[in-house]
Amino acid sequence: MEIDNLYYVQIMKYLYIDCETTGLDVWNDDLIIVGYALDNEKTKFWWIQDGPMPEELTEYLTNKSITKVMHCANFDLLFLNRYAHTVEPYFDTQIVWKMQFPSQSSRLKDIGKEFFNMKVQKFKELVGDGKRIKKILKDVPKEDVEKYLDQDVTLTRKVFEQEQLLGVPDYFKSIEAPLIQKVLDLELRGMKIDEDKLEGLISRYEVDIEKAGKVFETTGINPRSPKQLGAAIKALTTGEVKKTPKGGIATGKATLVELNTDFTRAVLKHRGLTKLYSTYLMPFKAGLSEGRLRGVLSQGGTVTGRFSSSNPNLQNIPSKKAEGKEIRSLFISPIGKKLV
Repeated sequence: MEIDNLYYVQIMKYLYIDCETTGLDVWNDDLIIVGYALDNEKTKFWWIQDGPMPEELTEYLTNKSITKVMHCANFDLLFLNRYAHTVEPYFDTQIVWKMQFPSQSSRLKDIGKEFFNMKVQKFKELVGDGKRIKKILKDVPKEDVEKYLDQDVTLTRKVFEQEQLLGVPDYFKSIEAPLIQKVLDLELRGMKIDEDKLEGLISRYEVDIEKAGKVFETTGINPRSPKQLGAAIKALTTGEVKKTPKGGIATGKATLVELNTDFTRAVLKHRGLTKLYSTYLMPFKAGLSEGRLRGVLSQGGTVTGRFSSSNPNLQNIPSKKAEGKEIRSLFISPIGKKLV
């Protein structure tokens, strides 16, 4: 590799990291093991069950002269920051790969198989899939987990080196790389929520949903059942009923609005209440910690390169109707601060 092609020429030290966890929920799942390798050294492992983070790994993560290289850095950093306050610089091979190969998969295993022609082991092959007995990762033999993790650390290094040879886009250097820490800080800080107001809204919505559901008790129709709802719509339609591409009776909002009967209006009301309750209010309550709501922000999480938000989704909160504005009002600023 030509030195001039390196992104962080002045540093010359790179820490390749990959984490295995009990699940994909960064707020509620647990870290099981971390695999890491400095430069071209062999992969080392830290099993959480073995005790505190090794001093060596802590030093690497908190050293500003070492670039931490990860594939989907935000996921790993959210788990690692429970044990050490990591510091820049960071390098996310997944973000760069999306820039260099926008039409190809940016999944680490897919890159290994399709670009490097490697025989890679997928996670489902490690824990079992299909006819094999499925296990949780903690039940898989340690040596098998370490072999799997070494594969991913090694592959992350190969992807990083390939990206250097191709030339890291200036946009990543000036915009995306600095954003990694800022996004992490935002996620860890979270947003302040009016907890009393949230509890009040949840109670009110539960009452309203129950009331809205009483309309269907006399009809015996489950408003959540497309089949039952389709039969009801067919009975209400004098002409030909609208069909879905798969041949079922259309039960979407447009169809219900067009019919405009007491029954369809009741369905729309019930749908609206249950959607706001299940999509926003309950996930907000589940995600609260110390009065703050924390979500996950993904850089380039969409096909167009925009941010995406999940667990819970904090981007698509409705704003036009009174209900949406009421949910938005749950977000408050600390004393002496203002929301902009």
